[in-house]
Amino acid sequence: MTRIESATDRLKKAIDRLERAAARGARKQEGEQPRLDFTRASIEADQAALRKMADALSGRLDSAIGRLKLMLEG
Repeated sequence: MTRIESATDRLKKAIDRLERAAARGARKQEGEQPRLDFTRASIEADQAALRKMADALSGRLDSAIGRLKLMLEG
């Protein structure tokens, strides 16, 4: 086997290893996608709940401030 043939053979083997590694990486990412989707949905639900709670708290604080102002003026 000549040096060029040997180098070509090594190059083909290296390309095969890279393709297998890329395929494994793609399969791994596909497997993680549902988990990432669930995590994102969970975070969005938490964010919506926190926003609702903050709005309610804001209303209660506004009400308390209003009552305090009335007491101070009155």
